[in-house]
Amino acid sequence: MAKCETIDLFQLVHESAPFTFSRDDILQQIVHILVLSNVMLKDEVEELFEINFVEFIRRDMEGTDLYTRRRIAQIQNCLGSFAASPKENWKCKDCAIYLVVSLATKRAGGSSVSTELVEVDKFFRSVIVPELRQQDVNASLMLKAAALKFFTVFWNQVPKYITISLLPVVICFLTADSNVVHSYAATCIEKLFLVIDDGSKARYTSADLSPVLLMLMTNLFTALKKTDSEDNQYVMKCIMRVLGIADITKDVYLQCISGLATVLMRVCQNPINHIFNHYLFESVAVLIRWGTEEDPPFCQKLKMSFFLSSKWYWLKKYLKVWKRTANVPALVRLLLAFLRKAPLELNQQGKLLMVLGIFNTLVSSHITDEFGFYVLNTVIENVGYDVLSTYISHIWDPLYERLDFNLTEKFTKSLLIFMSLFLVKYEAKNLVNSMNDVRPNAFPAILEKVWMPNLKLITGPLEIKLTSVEPIRLINESPTSLDSKLWRKMLDSVVTLLSRPEEERVLEELEVPDFWETVFDNPTFVHLYNAEKKEEDPLKEIMDPKLFLQIKPHYCSFAAHITFYSEVFPILLLWWPSGVRVRLYVSFDKNEVHIATPKN
Repeated sequence: MAKCETIDLFQLVHESAPFTFSRDDILQQIVHILVLSNVMLKDEVEELFEINFVEFIRRDMEGTDLYTRRRIAQIQNCLGSFAASPKENWKCKDCAIYLVVSLATKRAGGSSVSTELVEVDKFFRSVIVPELRQQDVNASLMLKAAALKFFTVFWNQVPKYITISLLPVVICFLTADSNVVHSYAATCIEKLFLVIDDGSKARYTSADLSPVLLMLMTNLFTALKKTDSEDNQYVMKCIMRVLGIADITKDVYLQCISGLATVLMRVCQNPINHIFNHYLFESVAVLIRWGTEEDPPFCQKLKMSFFLSSKWYWLKKYLKVWKRTANVPALVRLLLAFLRKAPLELNQQGKLLMVLGIFNTLVSSHITDEFGFYVLNTVIENVGYDVLSTYISHIWDPLYERLDFNLTEKFTKSLLIFMSLFLVKYEAKNLVNSMNDVRPNAFPAILEKVWMPNLKLITGPLEIKLTSVEPIRLINESPTSLDSKLWRKMLDSVVTLLSRPEEERVLEELEVPDFWETVFDNPTFVHLYNAEKKEEDPLKEIMDPKLFLQIKPHYCSFAAHITFYSEVFPILLLWWPSGVRVRLYVSFDKNEVHIATPKN
């Protein structure tokens, strides 16, 4: 605060009596006596550098000093004092670097500086580069940190060829004993790969990184072994960034598996830094993605390094973790992976009932109901109806309860998608019978009061395809459950859904919580960028739901076909591109009636 108060006092006096202090010699004396004496590095800051690197970096690099008032005056004097006696006056050089960096932070984005006041390129070559090229990474530590910070702030103005030549030098600083120095080195490297040139093209690519990649990863994991840097978020963020950009080789892959597995095992015992943990899991996700896509045999090493030997024991042992909302998205993703890979085990030792219990817990809350449907849909996709039918009441009872007492738009959309998927996997008769067996006449009531009025709410291309195709199948496969008025309403709902403009049918973006705002408050799920979920299309054979029309006549009379097609033909013609003349063919066989266009 002494620095800021001194400058504020200087400004106040200057504004109050401008004529008294207008002489250059007086202003120069005030700047030298009041300002520079307070912006010069203090002993307590030097002590903080040595004993609490996290707090030093927070104050120095992340903008805690709100004033940033060190001015450019006396920069040359500071450099001159340093040149006269480098050993005694090293703080003068630190002061000069700080002054230039402070000037940069006053510009938009902190990436530009007025060339009328400071020639950044000249200052970088004459002051910063010599400091970086000193071979002893453990000498003049505060000057090394200042030089690395300068490089990080002005990375956008340093020519690429100079940066590439300095990259091995910066990598060496990762082995420095000083926590601040190797943290600044990691930050410098990480920021370099965010530089975007004109045309939105990355300045530095994997090709620039490949020659030093193995050394870089070795030194990064070395930094994580330094005292007090075991949970260094700056180093782990650099690991994450490098893995996301680099062309990973097998040597690097094996090195990272070993290093990250060791870190992960330690973190699981005492997860103290949420930011570090997030970057750790992002890094692991990159390795998993690379291993599964580029070299599947190496997946075995991933399993041995990262994953549990038993797939199901945690369901019983850690049921309490499901009670914390922040844990639910990640736990559901993990559970879905187990369900897809080991569906046959579900019918053993009550595992399916256990999974349905998790579904029941999740779907009963409006906060987690969507995740409950994820679990239920995955069960439907991977378990036969002969197995699931025994537990059907465990599905419909909680759904009916929500319909009766806590119906929301989100729940309704998820329910329609689930019922459509049920139709795909188990056919219409099983859907109708299972619903009515648990609650008599439930199906027609839900169809009329929930399904048809809310079909228009569905968004997303796969969801629209699923919920528009399956009602058509329902109409034709289970006509006894629908009177003519109901199936006409259902058809009208499908037409309304498919006729919406494309921009209105885009899937809404999930609101991902801001990581930096939530990580220090109550635990919140943070999405992993490198662990994107791939959506599976349950109707791959159907390219366009508008052109899908298939009727099974052994359920309907011929008169019903004629009535149905009298509704459908005008709709198809409306959907057809304007100016295109086409004939529609109706073909009958003993099982099906099709409407199609000629192939030629």
